[in-house]
Amino acid sequence: MIEFSIIEKPASIFDRDREWALLSRFLASPSARLGLVYGRRRLGKTHIVERIAAQVNGLYFCAAQQPSARNLDDFGQAVGRWRNIVSPNYRSWDEALRDVLAHPETGRSVVVLDEAGYLVEQEPAFPSLLQRALDRQPRPVRPVLLSGSSHAVMKTLTAPGKPLRGRASLELVLDPFDFRTTASFWGIQEARLAVQHWSTIGGTPGYRELCDEAAPTSLRDFPAWLTRYVLAPGAPLHREGRVVLLEESTVGETPGHWSVLAAITSGARSRSEIATATGRPSTALAIPLAILTASGLVVRDQDPLHRKRSTYSVCEPIVTTWKEVIEPIDRRKIRRDDRRWFDDIEAPLHSRVIGPAFERLARDWTLNDAAERTLGGHVTAVGESTVGRSISGHGAMQLDVVAIDRDPAGHPQVIAIGEAKHQLRPMGAAQLDRLDAARERVGAQTAKLLLFCDAGFDRTLERQAQRRTDVELIDADRLLTGS
Repeated sequence: MIEFSIIEKPASIFDRDREWALLSRFLASPSARLGLVYGRRRLGKTHIVERIAAQVNGLYFCAAQQPSARNLDDFGQAVGRWRNIVSPNYRSWDEALRDVLAHPETGRSVVVLDEAGYLVEQEPAFPSLLQRALDRQPRPVRPVLLSGSSHAVMKTLTAPGKPLRGRASLELVLDPFDFRTTASFWGIQEARLAVQHWSTIGGTPGYRELCDEAAPTSLRDFPAWLTRYVLAPGAPLHREGRVVLLEESTVGETPGHWSVLAAITSGARSRSEIATATGRPSTALAIPLAILTASGLVVRDQDPLHRKRSTYSVCEPIVTTWKEVIEPIDRRKIRRDDRRWFDDIEAPLHSRVIGPAFERLARDWTLNDAAERTLGGHVTAVGESTVGRSISGHGAMQLDVVAIDRDPAGHPQVIAIGEAKHQLRPMGAAQLDRLDAARERVGAQTAKLLLFCDAGFDRTLERQAQRRTDVELIDADRLLTGS
């Protein structure tokens, strides 16, 4: 059996300690038969599964978008190299899978089948053949890792009624890096720059290679960097937002899903707002919203104060950047020098891309990074909320951050509320007055008040906060490194 302690993570894998530990634990388990690893392209998925196969002398094979017979031939050659023998001439995938899962001469090890979606696409019976091969082997069986880039395809493999249902003991989803990890990966130390960088392209590690390994060096340098690598026609990431969508075929091939996504990126957050923006009845949104959330492109956030209310937002910044600033400019076919080109998109970039992303950063910080002493208690959920008589009613007030705990009966107890503003100038005391009023309306007199602004705070607000124990000011530096 493979010992958990000897599977050392290679230095070439940045971060991903949790993911590596889960893979190691999967391989160490004598009951492991099947594991799934999936995530969008450029997240480092292939490097991780290839490296862990090498660490335990396993078989790694990456399928291609080609006829099944060609993949079968290539698989036989990979098996030959793995076993150091003449490449087997497999007549079918059934024969190939039965052969590689037998393991007396090479130990238990692991079989990694990367881009498994191509195998299923070209050989629809592949999941059934794999299920039969796994079930006929004596225990412990050599485990199989299936890796793929499409959330929809990979989730379908173990869905109810499918052949592999109940066989997988690991289903690992690779997500983009979070804000802090992204800044470290790119070597960005200036906090305000890190906010704008993450808010426009997100945490996909593969983008750094596309940008010639070059990070923006300062806020002043950021417009030129963003124009060169993202915004200008022909830039490496100019159409990446569209590519991300098209990679999820269930999204990219359905016009109705595009309209829903466009509505969300344009500020429609609730089902009623999305219905109005798309001209479709709310009842017709269930399927496109379910597919968009299942793909990992859109996240559904439940209102922490009202369980029956929820909002939707795009969770991949590069998609928002493409929809909000790049696509409109492309439609107008503007062709100018780089500086003038950036001038055309600067306002929507800050208001429609960085602003909403900054609000999400504030919520993430409150949930994952803020200390209990900062929040005044233990927090179990964080979200945004609208307080007032109704979501759209007169006098309704939007709260960017609501942190709650729940009592034993499940009722929400508000621990903290917050306002998050991406601004180019420091935040003033008026926002504190607004939060004081909001706390009265929520009826949480002891809740902490959190003010987030990446540009910092003016002296009046700082003096007021210093005199109060219920106010916390969180600037970009604290978002990046503080608690």
